[in-house]
Amino acid sequence: MTANKISFAKITRHPLFAGFTVFSVVLIINAILDPRFFAAHTIYGNLWVVTPIIIATMAQGIVILSGSIDLSIGASISLMNCLLAVLLKDSAGSVIGGLMLSLVIMLAISCLNGVLVAYFRLPSMVATFAVSTMLSGITLLVLSTPGGYIPGWLPFGYSIRFFGLVPITVFILLLVGLIWYSISRTKLGRYFYAVGGNEAAAASSGINAKRTKVYAFMCSGFFIWLAAVCVTGQTGAGDFRLGAPYTLTTIAAAIMGGVALSGGKGKILGAALGGCVMIFITNIIYWARIPSFYQDMIRGLIVIIVLCIAAIPQMKSRTV
Repeated sequence: MTANKISFAKITRHPLFAGFTVFSVVLIINAILDPRFFAAHTIYGNLWVVTPIIIATMAQGIVILSGSIDLSIGASISLMNCLLAVLLKDSAGSVIGGLMLSLVIMLAISCLNGVLVAYFRLPSMVATFAVSTMLSGITLLVLSTPGGYIPGWLPFGYSIRFFGLVPITVFILLLVGLIWYSISRTKLGRYFYAVGGNEAAAASSGINAKRTKVYAFMCSGFFIWLAAVCVTGQTGAGDFRLGAPYTLTTIAAAIMGGVALSGGKGKILGAALGGCVMIFITNIIYWARIPSFYQDMIRGLIVIIVLCIAAIPQMKSRTV
């Protein structure tokens, strides 16, 4: 009996426990409310919607693991989306050039965030909020009204299914997972956790904490860029307001997935599950037929409840 109690206690303290539990609950509720939830068409649709949220949440999770927080993710996605709507044309040269230029700009933005936080010692919330405000203004200069031009191959490619069965979103998520798995197995990946857990101790053990924080932001920047490409494939147009919901959504999703806001603890897989939860919560609100003027209130209330549930394992670990 004692062994069973110890085993259960270990399970509840696992970084993925909270994210997996909440994910399972909202999955069951979705299945109850939507009889066609497990139909192929519904699964394809959910994957199509959830992929950029998952990738953006992973980007936020990397920054949080390293001990910071990024309030510029939404503005960065909007800027990348509008840049792609301006740069991409039908020629192969414009496609390659547009994708590469937008990636370089995204990495430069992430580097700026990292330098402000690591070297200028600005609080990450203040620094990234300031950068977010700046990016919002730049986005309006790039594309002041929704529209632009997105070549047809991008929306088509984002919705393609291989052999008529496997959507490309599955391969995108597998690629993103493989990239993070590879990073997490390197010294750099372990440094993210070390610096986020205790920056002073990491520095005293020979880790360049400042450089590690910059690398964390730049690694996150690559995932943000990829999320923006997926969002652009979804919409088929540019819109300076497109990324606005992503900032707070990714923070809530990462915490919901078991990533500690204090840094150094959690799994990126949990953050990905948290991203799924946010979409499933939206589905629940839709299928519950809640009037539109109550939806934001209900969504916020559900997120608060879910975050409280996700915080229980961490509260237990503090009392042990």
